[in-house]
Amino acid sequence: MSYDQVVIGGGIYGAFVSWQLAKQEQDVILVERDSVASGASGGPGKRGVRAGGRDPRSLPLAKRSYQYWASLGEELGADIGYERIGQLEFIEHSVPEIGPTSIESARSRVWLQRQHNITTKLLSAEEVTKMESNLSDRVIGAIYTPDDGIVDHTAATRGVAEAARREGADICNNTEITSVEQNQTTDDISEVVTTDGDTIKVDGTVCLLTNTHAAGFLEKQFDVTLPVWNFTPQVVLTEQLDTVPFTHLVAHSHRTLAMKGTEDDRVMITGGWPARWDSNDQTGRPIPDQVEKNIAQAVAVYPFLEDVAIDRVIADHQETCSIDGLPIIDRVPGVDNFFVGTGWTGHGYAIAPSVSKLLAQWVLNQNKPELLEPFCLDRFSSHDQTFL
Repeated sequence: MSYDQVVIGGGIYGAFVSWQLAKQEQDVILVERDSVASGASGGPGKRGVRAGGRDPRSLPLAKRSYQYWASLGEELGADIGYERIGQLEFIEHSVPEIGPTSIESARSRVWLQRQHNITTKLLSAEEVTKMESNLSDRVIGAIYTPDDGIVDHTAATRGVAEAARREGADICNNTEITSVEQNQTTDDISEVVTTDGDTIKVDGTVCLLTNTHAAGFLEKQFDVTLPVWNFTPQVVLTEQLDTVPFTHLVAHSHRTLAMKGTEDDRVMITGGWPARWDSNDQTGRPIPDQVEKNIAQAVAVYPFLEDVAIDRVIADHQETCSIDGLPIIDRVPGVDNFFVGTGWTGHGYAIAPSVSKLLAQWVLNQNKPELLEPFCLDRFSSHDQTFL
C-alpha cells in the first residue's frame, strides 16, 4: 500500500485533516487503533464548542470556527446536533485580584475577546438572574458569549470521517502504527509499520494527530520529548429531571466547574476533576472524593442540585494536557514530512475546523500558517530539540 498522506488518529483532528487533504485530490489513509471517535472525540451527549474563556492565542481560531460549526452539518449531510446556546461564565468575587476571577478583571477579559471579534458582554447580577433564575445569590455577574454552542462530538467526528471517505480517503480502524522507517539519505519517513507487521508506504507526509499515543511514539521513534501528560476526566450525570432549569453552557471564573443540560434532561457536571486510569482494563475509575468535590462546586452555584441524585459517573477515556495549556502543532524536529498535533488539554474540539484547514494547507504548500505559530514546539525552547 502506498499513499500521499498518512493520517494517524481517528479523532476530530484526524478526520478533519483527512477530509481536507482528500478534497485536494490527495491519496489519503486514516489509521485508527480502535474506531473513529472512540476516544476523547467521542463521549456522552452534546458538549461545548466555545470561544469564551479561551487562551488569547487560540481566539482567532475559535472565531474562524464559529461559522464553520454552524454550516458543518449541512455540508456533511448529517445531523451533528449543533446548537448555538451561549456560555455564561459566572463571577462571585468583587474585590480585584491578581488572577482573572473578579468582576473587575472580567472587564479586561471582555475587552480582549472583543478585540478578536468574539461577541462578549459583561452582565450584572440582575441581568444574569433574568437569564438563569435558579442561581445562588453568590453570583454577582457573568461573562456572556452568546455565539458559543454545543455539538454532538461523536456524530460530528464520524460525520467528518465519512465525508473524508466519500472524497476517496481510506479509513482503517482497529490498526495501530507502532513504528516508522526513515529514508537513510533524507531522514524523511518512507514507511509506517502496523502491529501486524504490515507496511504503508509514504509518498508525502505523515500526520500524527492523537491524544495519549503521540508523546510516547515521538520519544521512542525520534528521541523527542513533548511537555505533555495524560489525564482522565470525569463526567457526572444526574438523574433525569422534568426539565433542566438552565439553558446555557455554564463555566465559572474561579470554581473548577462546567455544566450543561443534556437532551434527555439531565445535568452534565464536569470541569476537569480527575479519575484514575486503569491501564489493565483501559478505562477510568471514578475517585469518590473528586466526584463529591465536583458536585459541591455545582451545588454552590445551583443550590437546587443538592437534592438531585447522581445517575452515573463516566471516565471512559484519557486526554492529553500540555504544560502551558495550549496544543502542540508542528513538524517533528529533523523530519520534514512528519507532523504532530497533540496536547489539546480538554478544549481542542472547538477549534478543530480552523486548525485542520490550516494544517492541511501547511502539509500541502510547506508554509507554516501564521495562526499556528503560537502552537509550535519552539515556544518551549530556542536552543534544543528536547523540551523539558
